[in-house]
Amino acid sequence: MALQGFESSGRSVGIMFRTLSGAIAVAALLCLALAFLVLAPAPVDIVIPDSRSAIEHFYLSALQGQLLRVDEDGEETELAPGEGLLPGRSYRCRQGSVALVRSNVDGFATVLYPGSRIRLGDEVDDRVPALTAGSAHLDLRDRASGEPFNVEAGGHLLRLEPPSDLQLTLEGDHLLLEVFGGAVTLESEDGERFEAGTSARIYEDRVAAAENALLPAPVITQPRSGSVFLKEEDATLAVNLSWLGTEGASRYLVEIARNLLFHGGAGGEFVQKYTSDISFPLVVSSEGRYYWRVRAIGRDATPGQLSRPMAITVRAAERGSVEIPPAPELVVDDVSAQSNLITVRGRTDPGAKVEIHLEANNEILPSSRKVLVAPDGSFRHQMLVYVRGLIDVVVRAYYRPEKVATVIEEVRVDF
Repeated sequence: MALQGFESSGRSVGIMFRTLSGAIAVAALLCLALAFLVLAPAPVDIVIPDSRSAIEHFYLSALQGQLLRVDEDGEETELAPGEGLLPGRSYRCRQGSVALVRSNVDGFATVLYPGSRIRLGDEVDDRVPALTAGSAHLDLRDRASGEPFNVEAGGHLLRLEPPSDLQLTLEGDHLLLEVFGGAVTLESEDGERFEAGTSARIYEDRVAAAENALLPAPVITQPRSGSVFLKEEDATLAVNLSWLGTEGASRYLVEIARNLLFHGGAGGEFVQKYTSDISFPLVVSSEGRYYWRVRAIGRDATPGQLSRPMAITVRAAERGSVEIPPAPELVVDDVSAQSNLITVRGRTDPGAKVEIHLEANNEILPSSRKVLVAPDGSFRHQMLVYVRGLIDVVVRAYYRPEKVATVIEEVRVDF
């Protein structure tokens, strides 16, 4: 009995000891947590800007020449294609240079012409890009959100309503505004609104506007963008470019280039030709990709809106050659990148074959894939890429290799 009592007392002491140890441990943890709260810095609020004002999502998409970032101390840094533009910085397009700047948020694009300067706002509530010199072409035709976009030019605040397509040019004491598509509102006491076709000169104290002064872009009929033509070795190839006539046009200006910026320079052959006809014979002697577009010229010599660039490909013939029109139909609905995973969604004619490959810096990446196409012609394909920057996603649809439809989309990859 004495032994049993001793064992019982021992167990009680052990329980009390463990309880006391646990209490001390809990107290120590509470003290440590309190000390951390007192000594640790206050939490920082992380603000993710709304996509409509996320200027930091702008990036240099294509370049012919030099686009320079001008820092606050006046130091200039040359940008490379794919590099992002920073809020609060100015950018200068050197003479002889042309730059295409895009937003990877929702389809805003602007072309900066030689001598132009822009500045990106640096305040969360004032992220408005401003044209401070020269000329720029702004394009919101692919803006997914449908939300208006504000821009400043020569001290004037403009609200652009998608699908706006316009040209801004600073000329001495006024701003020349040419609205080719959509509508633009001048943020002033009168709040003047300019519809498509309007040419307006905006001074500090007045506005001189002419409606229906600008002709719309001609409608392209053939060849469709993505057409492939075969060329015999050592022979030239004639491709007929055609479009519908534009009412009020006296003639048309056709532009042909080997780059999307339609600008001369290294590797940038660029041709401009006037014609009174609604077609133009393009004669090519070398393989590769060609871009072309056309604009109507009014009877008063005022240039109208440029059509969207159309791309055709010329390659060596394997079994003799004639024009190879794109067949079947091909539509790419969406191309997106999350980290290093690219997703492509689209549709083609039922029974067609689809291939996708990636290009970076004019080099084909080892990523060509045949895509599984659903019975209704829809497809969704994902590809891993281990190259950062701008990637061209080339989608091809065909029944036979001799008849190919091609769509090229650009995506920016960051990981």
